[in-house]
Amino acid sequence: MQNWTPATVGGDFELTPILTPLAKFRDRMMVISGLACEKANANGHGPGDHARAMAAYLTGVQPRKTEGANIHLGISADQAAADKIGYMTRFSSLELGITEGQSVGRCDSGYSCAYLHNLSWRNDTTPVVKDCIPQSVFDRMFANGDPNETAEARVRREEKKKSILDFVLSDARDMQGKVGINDKRKLDEYLAAIREVEIRLSKANEGPEVKPPEGAQRPEAFDLNTKKLGVSSSSDKYDVHLPLMIDMMVLAFQADLTRVITLPFADEESNQTYPFADANVPHHGTSHHQGDPAKMALLAKINIIT
Repeated sequence: MQNWTPATVGGDFELTPILTPLAKFRDRMMVISGLACEKANANGHGPGDHARAMAAYLTGVQPRKTEGANIHLGISADQAAADKIGYMTRFSSLELGITEGQSVGRCDSGYSCAYLHNLSWRNDTTPVVKDCIPQSVFDRMFANGDPNETAEARVRREEKKKSILDFVLSDARDMQGKVGINDKRKLDEYLAAIREVEIRLSKANEGPEVKPPEGAQRPEAFDLNTKKLGVSSSSDKYDVHLPLMIDMMVLAFQADLTRVITLPFADEESNQTYPFADANVPHHGTSHHQGDPAKMALLAKINIIT
């Protein structure tokens, strides 16, 4: 924190090491201190700080400590904003990320992986899955980004997506009467997520086709299906991947496709390394520095670059 928080209050504060990359915006920014995310503390729930940190950050709610289907949190601030202003744009919100993570199983001292890997929550029980592939985000925003695709081909492509969703919904509804209470609750959450995808598809096709801003190009595809990226919480192409996702966020704002975006640079417990920042060490272990000056210096380097 001493590398983040200015030593003095007022508009003439001196930039700390972590804030130095923001120097040109100094007259337009305010550093707020003295705040705490109280619901990320244990509050009698024991270990699990990492799961609680991600879960409580935008919800302000203490997550129910469970690794099963009965997860319970609250709507996140971004989705609350999307509910109010999302009707103004093609996408009520965009949820972007770097690591896909997982939403089932145990990840942190008895907490569900859903808490550890999801920043955005649609309601008490439904996290909003991140889109971590730059090409996928571009295609969602700009109708596949293919100038040679005909309107007829585009309609066929979207109808195929809808027919797959219809099949999934029908199959899931058939199962509802055949499962127990806990499984039924999980199935209801799954159906809610599918319905949200339906709404997104419908919303994306409303109104005139949106063209990318002048000069914007669809990102070149690169292999995102590596074990490091898709399954664990680190990316071996982070220095390429993250700027691309930031570019997608900027394009969405430029084209006024949405006014609400979340983009966590990493999930909790990330073992991402930062060789391009002269800090080729895992972030997670380095953050547990216990006052070690060498680790604290490396952590500051990571914070400065991100």
